[in-house]
Amino acid sequence: MACHRVLLVPLLTIAAVNLLSMRPRLVQAARPATEDPVTAVLPWRFFRLIRAERALASSVLLVAATLALLPTSRQVQALSPFRGPFVLVRKAAVLNARLQIDPYQVGENTFTLTLQDREGTPVRGARFRFTFRPLDERLGTAGAEAEGQGDGRFVLNGAYVGTRGPWMIRVSVWLRGTAAAEFLFAVEPDWARGTPIATPTDPRAFALLEAADDTMNRLRGLRQRQDLTDGLSGSVTTISEFAATDAVRFQVVGGTEGVLIGERRYLNEGGAWRQLEDAPFKFPNSRLARNAESVVFGPREVIGNSQAQAVVFILRSAGAKARYMVWIDEKSRLILREAMVAPGHYMLSRNHDFNAALKILPPLLR
Repeated sequence: MACHRVLLVPLLTIAAVNLLSMRPRLVQAARPATEDPVTAVLPWRFFRLIRAERALASSVLLVAATLALLPTSRQVQALSPFRGPFVLVRKAAVLNARLQIDPYQVGENTFTLTLQDREGTPVRGARFRFTFRPLDERLGTAGAEAEGQGDGRFVLNGAYVGTRGPWMIRVSVWLRGTAAAEFLFAVEPDWARGTPIATPTDPRAFALLEAADDTMNRLRGLRQRQDLTDGLSGSVTTISEFAATDAVRFQVVGGTEGVLIGERRYLNEGGAWRQLEDAPFKFPNSRLARNAESVVFGPREVIGNSQAQAVVFILRSAGAKARYMVWIDEKSRLILREAMVAPGHYMLSRNHDFNAALKILPPLLR
């Protein structure tokens, strides 16, 4: 619109000069008695102004055509591959949380949290606090309390995800004045639209990631809880035990149980174990640094009794990319927490019981 104004003002000025000044003088100059030498140059001046007016008119038309080809903000949103609502699910010991973010963008959003107990009954009378923290910038946190709707839903409106890049949303829950649960949600709206930002690698962050890989690859055992959701309210929680060398036992909560030992896979679906052949499984086998790009430091954070440093990067795997974040114990170099953000894949893992003496054996087949 500003381009139109800039070109339209001189165009109207030239038109006014032609109409109010040049035209009357040309009419007078056209009379046979006119001998004034000044009027002899009037036709030349007139045609020069006509050419200028035509050039400016062409510029106005060109700008109008260009603007007509550019998509509007609504069209840009419509062309986005993401279609809402965006929903993440997390489960705690006795509570389940469902967080809907609409329209899931950088800037203004509506955050609706629904809390239920293990039987699916809405929890009323709870108090919530949201904390928003960017993970790839040294910025502070923003916090706010949600407004209860009386049906187990709590709503918060605002531009709390204010910059591009990954964010961690922490929801703290109190029941009857006592801390009851804490839920973590890693988000990055750009990944839903296929436009994540990439930053130059910080050599110090990359070195710490390499050191963490080396430490994790010396483990004899490990326990892990992994929460995975698809952004459409589907979720899976898996409890795993890893043992050197090359063995894992896992239990999908409410679903499949499995054991992997080298090339052998055992699955228990419906109460009966069966054996399958599979690609060799390896543990320990931490290779994050080898497949990482855009590696930078995130914020420092206390996890349990440990001071942890977050490292944020883009992970390449099997031709695909994802935002990956790890929280590394500053003393032991162990990875305490991991998070991943990718289209249809929002993961949060907690590692514990490092070097536990775990023995994983093949199950008895029926």
